[in-house]
Amino acid sequence: MQSIRRRIRFVTVASVFVSILVTAGGSLSKAAAQSLQLTPAQLQRLKERRHRILEAGVIESVDVLQFHCPLPNECTILSIVPDGADVKQGDVLVKLDDSELQESLSAQRVATKQTEVALAAAAADLEAAERLAAQALPVAELTLETAKLEQQRRVGKGGEMSFELRTIERMIRVARQELKRLAEEGDGDSRRREAQSQLDAALAKKELFERYIQPHETAALKLAVARAELALQEQQTDAARAVREVKATLAAAKIAHEHEQEKLNTLVQQVRDCEIIAPRNGVVLHAVAASRRTPNAFEAGTTVNSRQLLIEMPDLKKLRARVLVNESQIARVKPGQSVTLQLNALPQREFRGEVTTVNRTPEPAGSWLNSDVVEYAVLVRISDPPPALKIGMQLAAEIDAPLDE
Repeated sequence: MQSIRRRIRFVTVASVFVSILVTAGGSLSKAAAQSLQLTPAQLQRLKERRHRILEAGVIESVDVLQFHCPLPNECTILSIVPDGADVKQGDVLVKLDDSELQESLSAQRVATKQTEVALAAAAADLEAAERLAAQALPVAELTLETAKLEQQRRVGKGGEMSFELRTIERMIRVARQELKRLAEEGDGDSRRREAQSQLDAALAKKELFERYIQPHETAALKLAVARAELALQEQQTDAARAVREVKATLAAAKIAHEHEQEKLNTLVQQVRDCEIIAPRNGVVLHAVAASRRTPNAFEAGTTVNSRQLLIEMPDLKKLRARVLVNESQIARVKPGQSVTLQLNALPQREFRGEVTTVNRTPEPAGSWLNSDVVEYAVLVRISDPPPALKIGMQLAAEIDAPLDE
């Protein structure tokens, strides 16, 4: 790959130099051709391709499924399919150690059950408070209604106290009439004294009734109504407060239960995630870092970090070319430009392609040897890919990108 890129870069630099001369209306002298060590045939080819960019690339998959360590902390691999293995949908790709998660899951189930019990108790308390309020309020309302009816019966218009007062007044009238009749008939003093005593008793009774009994009983009945009204208000307030407090307890219990349930669901999902299952048929590739020299990046017993990329499953039927273009040329590359591809594995054939994407961020440097080289990835759709095309094949790409763009 490095030799291909060095050869391509030399030809590209020479092509750019020749193109600048041609574009500026100049001509390439024999001395210049000799300094570049170009034969007449090479010089002619450079002139013909003065508006093209030559870069190296590789075949990759358009659709690559990536599987990372799904756990929030580092964990240990118990088993992993070999690098390059063919798998079927539903196969276990990676099995992670879930022993610590299982312990946390058991403890979390207990905590969740406790909050579930507390939630059920709070719900029962609310039902009891609402039932008590529904029973107590009608009693208080009926007590108030009874006090008002008692007040109306005793001191209301046409009530018992009015009747008692009329009875006393009738007794007074009868006593006065009797006393008057005895005085007119001239009966004995004893009978007149008796009639006078009855009249005095009736008058005294009326005075007692009007001055003390009627005001006291009226006030007492009014007090009973006021007390019943206050009791009803207190009952309404107490019932509302009790229901409100129980509702607050219920809401807090519900939040606590939902929180614990969410933690439980998370742990259950994490335990499930400890088995990474193949979602489709395909080939598994270990996510080998550029600095790794071993064929397999992972094996049983390997410790991995949270969210670390473990394996990839590329779609072998959907392939494209990935070409790395130097920063000096990338400004000329645009989506839609035609590309000619030549595979190292098929040197006698050329394939046509089209630029689909020009990355805006540079590729990471492969090593310190070329750390000063800035390259951008250009993705190329292959028009008619051959059946022999495989991921990882190296290629040379010739992008039709005029210098004046």
